[in-house]
Amino acid sequence: MRIAFALAGLGGFNAHGAGFLAAATKWGVTPQLVTATSGQIMVLADWLAGRDVRTHLILAGRASGPYDQVRAILFGHPGVFRPAYREALTRLTSPFGFRENPFDFFADRLLPAQQYVPELTDTDFAGVARTFNESRIGVVFNSYDPKQGTGSLYGNDAARALLPAEKALPNTHAAQLQASPHPHDMRYVSDVTSEKEILPITAEAVRSALWLSLYGFQNMPSGRMDGAYTAPASCPNCTCSTASLSRGRLPMAGATGRRPTGSRCRTGTPRCGSRSATRRRSQASGASTT
Repeated sequence: MRIAFALAGLGGFNAHGAGFLAAATKWGVTPQLVTATSGQIMVLADWLAGRDVRTHLILAGRASGPYDQVRAILFGHPGVFRPAYREALTRLTSPFGFRENPFDFFADRLLPAQQYVPELTDTDFAGVARTFNESRIGVVFNSYDPKQGTGSLYGNDAARALLPAEKALPNTHAAQLQASPHPHDMRYVSDVTSEKEILPITAEAVRSALWLSLYGFQNMPSGRMDGAYTAPASCPNCTCSTASLSRGRLPMAGATGRRPTGSRCRTGTPRCGSRSATRRRSQASGASTT
């Protein structure tokens, strides 16, 4: 049986994925494939490189307490992101342009999309790309083009050798809308057939996959952002089953003698659900995108 891990980004400040990988190492569970989105990409790179998976966590190196998340929101995380206070002040003091829409003028200054500024360097992105490309474990992650409404899938050579050529998820929804006599904006319809190619992992690909919406929509790498914002799974060739490594708290929060739970994906398996489940689920996905 082949095993894949699905690491979902955005939620939980990535601590859940770090704890799961730490538990997998402790219990000697090695996957053939790992899919990741958002900040889990950095956690995965640390894990594959043999570094402490807590390195890029928001709360790493800080005392545990109820105000840690508030401090991260107000002051950022050094080396990862900082609040866009300077940029906001620059916008507030900029004059009104004659060709500028009044609504855009006030929205840009009072309700800016840019809340934070990324601080990871080109060296960081290149290091992550190198770690993934040298890994014998398959690595897959994605990014999202908000203007086109399409996702891009990236993977290393190990992932290309492992994944089947045909998609496991049928494209029934997009096909029905395309055949409908009514107009539809297909940019926002999940179309797995449009993501046939697994692109090479580069520093620019890593940068785009780590670009949060809170960084704003200007200067996005290649016009792409964090793949967690798109509906299609980052690994549409996989179907997922929630397999219990056992219940327990994450090692990051305090180790116990019980194994923490986690998601395991079986490539090429038509069913999705727990090992004890007897019914099919209506949809399966190789990685959660939220």
